[in-house]
Amino acid sequence: MLSIVNGSLEIPDLEFHKRETSLLASRNALMSDFDRVIEVIRSGQVPTETMATHQTALRGAVSDLPRWAHDRGEVLEAIFHV
Repeated sequence: MLSIVNGSLEIPDLEFHKRETSLLASRNALMSDFDRVIEVIRSGQVPTETMATHQTALRGAVSDLPRWAHDRGEVLEAIFHV
């Protein structure tokens, strides 16, 4: 996940460790950094098609989310189509 947070970011310690989460943070990114990332994605240098591992319609979330939660080691990114 890529995020810009203006303010505090709180992560419960027990949940963070229970899920063996990794966190990578970077400060001072410039607009030119984001422009470069967008350029690399658009040029096909980043295999974005492999990132979206699961997709469903929004109405399918009720049945798909519990199944994905069970197989969470397989879910890299889930996309809901509205």
